[in-house]
Amino acid sequence: MVGSRRYRAPMVKGLAAASAITAIYLLTAVLTSPNIEALRAVQATLSINLYFVIALFLTTWFHWFVRGLSTMSRCRLGAGSKAGYTGGSALASLTSFLSLTQLGCCGFWLYALSLLSNTGVVGAALAGFLIGFQPIVILSGLSLMWVSSLYMLWKIWFNSSR
Repeated sequence: MVGSRRYRAPMVKGLAAASAITAIYLLTAVLTSPNIEALRAVQATLSINLYFVIALFLTTWFHWFVRGLSTMSRCRLGAGSKAGYTGGSALASLTSFLSLTQLGCCGFWLYALSLLSNTGVVGAALAGFLIGFQPIVILSGLSLMWVSSLYMLWKIWFNSSR
């Protein structure tokens, strides 16, 4: 029982961060879908991207839980562990919005991709890759987030065993 109290603060920190990220994700879907009612945009997002929303919630919770553990153990983490999480979440989130454009949601992201494709051959290739290999890009982003969090956990464990 005593050990579980030790982890309560990091668990709550992770839950708060994961809830906030999920709310921001759903709010982004609503704000980038001006032609659709807010409730319909959220329903469409959850019906198409439910697995991603759950995975994003769990990944964010784990990451912030580990960051809470690092704070408790006074372990200094480098910028690389935070950058991996940020880059992975941005990549996965951006790509997950593309599946909603078929329903009329998140039209802004389709517009952004059209601007990217106008930048030249590399931009057109990147836009085509993001659309054509969307599940792989989403999984790559989530994997980057998990690797970053597991690296942080390993670093905490390594520093505590010294």
